[in-house]
Amino acid sequence: DGDDAGDVGTTGHDAVENWLNSWIALGVRPKDIVLFLKKDSDPRAIAFARAVERFFITHPQYLPITSEIRVGVKATKTMPFIAGTLDILLWNTTTSEVEVWDWKSSNNVSDSYALQVAAYRYAFQKMTGIQTAPFCGIVKGSKWSDKFDVFFVKDPDAALRAHVHATYLYNYFEDGTEKLVPDKVIIKA
Repeated sequence: DGDDAGDVGTTGHDAVENWLNSWIALGVRPKDIVLFLKKDSDPRAIAFARAVERFFITHPQYLPITSEIRVGVKATKTMPFIAGTLDILLWNTTTSEVEVWDWKSSNNVSDSYALQVAAYRYAFQKMTGIQTAPFCGIVKGSKWSDKFDVFFVKDPDAALRAHVHATYLYNYFEDGTEKLVPDKVIIKA
């Protein structure tokens, strides 16, 4: 059920956000992410949260900078309006770079996620002037165990261009205007 999956994703994301915010505030990674879940949480939300926790345990080079940051840029002649919530900014202690990452709890990873996270990266950079790593990351957490998969958007600039074109195409078809009008003149042979 779609609503059920959305509830599981929201519950898991909320726990991850609260866990990360505690880590950021205290400067120390909290030991058990389950403590940040609602009582009687769905086991799938628990598994997703555990998967994100395991990502950090197995990738100790990453430190959270901020979680769930709202980003947005106004539309211009060459760029549509972009707004949303960037899941996480990470500091890579190995490369000394700020990296843009996204958490996904869906069963499948869609190429459209690349467009989303690239757009958020662009908006963050425009808002702050801070350059981020030349890629974006996506962690897809399992809803059945603490396993996760990592995906990289190798070329966020190309993904951003695709996002821009897809947005303009969508807006073109959804703006409520007629695209084809019938010829009112009868051409006689």
